Amino acid sequence: MDDFEQQLLKRLDLLIRLQLDRGLPEKPPSTTSIVHRLLDLGFSSSETSLIVGKPLNYVTALSSAKKAKAKKSQKREKPR
Repeated sequence: MDDFEQQLLKRLDLLIRLQLDRGLPEKPPSTTSIVHRLLDLGFSSSETSLIVGKPLNYVTALSSAKKAKAKKSQKREKPR
């Protein structure tokens, strides 16, 4: 990737971050909520890790925990 593409990606990351913060109350969202929101929007784990500036294994762990929680809540909702 050349310098132009890297600068463009950094700017896009910033725009996405600003959009996530837009319209929220006084306190900024937590990194966890940003990661969950990006994953819900369809970003891959690797893309999300680049945007939030966290390691891939951090994002993957949050994603796995969210999936496990959703699966567990689905089991509870099913009647027996």
